[in-house]
Amino acid sequence: MPTLNCPSCNQQFTTPFETPQVQCPHCGAVVNNPAAPQAQAAPQYAQPAAAQGSPFDAGPSGKSRGIFGLLAILVGCFGVHYFYVGKVMPGVVFLLAFLLGFLLCGIPSMLVGVCSLVQGIMAFVKTQEQFEQTYVNTPKSFPLF
Repeated sequence: MPTLNCPSCNQQFTTPFETPQVQCPHCGAVVNNPAAPQAQAAPQYAQPAAAQGSPFDAGPSGKSRGIFGLLAILVGCFGVHYFYVGKVMPGVVFLLAFLLGFLLCGIPSMLVGVCSLVQGIMAFVKTQEQFEQTYVNTPKSFPLF
């Protein structure tokens, strides 16, 4: 038990409490208890990804990564998601690969479908800035990932 000295009445007293402040039993003044354990600050954590906004919010270019992701997952084999972000050449390539693959043997159309599915999932995982950099504002004429 620590022995404390009251600054108001100069009386000494002991306290069994380990609180940061105790009350003097002689005069009732509040005395700081240096023997009390110090409170530790709670650790700061980064904000979860959901706090960045909805994936369906439009970015600076007016394009939404949520819409792009849904188009890529649902009808990406036709290249619709590329047409949405203004990349016509990859949209036409996806459409032709799907149609020719479907007519010939089915393998190219499966590859286009898997590629579109991966792009759709990645659109939901990326931030809006990463999405804009990868698919909208890129100088590449055929952005895959």
